[in-house]
Amino acid sequence: MPSQLDRVRQQVAAHLDVIGHLFIPGAKLTILVRRPGEPDCDFLMTNDEMSEVAAMVARLSDDAGEEGYRDA
Repeated sequence: MPSQLDRVRQQVAAHLDVIGHLFIPGAKLTILVRRPGEPDCDFLMTNDEMSEVAAMVARLSDDAGEEGYRDA
């Protein structure tokens, strides 16, 4: 029987496939979910290289300045 985490991964992967069709072919997708104060509950799924994901997060953080960046 799949674990809860495996079920979440399967569902997220299915949704990322749908979302991926909204972008040009070759776009890399990453989902980050975190629960402040509970690092064991963090979740990351990507079809990209981790170094590229980290660079993008750092770049967006730098671009946002003290105001922060939020698009949701």
